[in-house]
Amino acid sequence: MTVPVPLLSLVIPVGPNDEPALENLLASIDRQAFPKAQLEVLLQYEGNSEEARAAGIQRAHGDIIGCLDTDNQLLGFEFLTKLVEACRDPRVCGA
Repeated sequence: MTVPVPLLSLVIPVGPNDEPALENLLASIDRQAFPKAQLEVLLQYEGNSEEARAAGIQRAHGDIIGCLDTDNQLLGFEFLTKLVEACRDPRVCGA
């Protein structure tokens, strides 16, 4: 059985004091209507946030890579779906 390649990878740098905010962010990601089988969430704990973000991007397997911070929350249930739809438009290079 092969593991499907995720369509969307979310990279989240995590610092030593980020755990409470991280729980809220992960809960907001979990509430998304986006198919979980097409989603990869990468938590990066090492280095400063930019080093961690770069390391997470290198580890990502998704066709589309998104970067979030622990104090972010995804509002609405369709945020990730709409983001991926926008990213599939060849005229879009970032969001």
